[in-house]
Amino acid sequence: MSIEDFRGLFSGETVTKGMFEECQLVNSIYADAASRIVEREEEIKLQLANAQALWDAMRKCEDKEQRRSAVLARNRAQSALWEHEQEARDQFSSLHLFVHYWAQGKQENRRAWHRR
Repeated sequence: MSIEDFRGLFSGETVTKGMFEECQLVNSIYADAASRIVEREEEIKLQLANAQALWDAMRKCEDKEQRRSAVLARNRAQSALWEHEQEARDQFSSLHLFVHYWAQGKQENRRAWHRR
């Protein structure tokens, strides 16, 4: 990194209350969306763990239909997790773009915005 990358960190720029509040808003939007994505993943992982436990318990069961049902439930849960992981990547990518475009729109007092 060059010293140019640190512009604004060493000289005092005025950060207004409005700037601070806007940053807090963007941060809370990002945090809310990210936490929803993570919470959903935790739910899906729990469903997969339960389905896997059922499959492990039924693996040696004599009833072929129960074994089939358990393995299908496990496969559905695994597929749901894979789907969610792809969706989560896309959603996080969109969140990053949101923050990027928001930051790019800051044309006035860029040094102060850089500090935030």
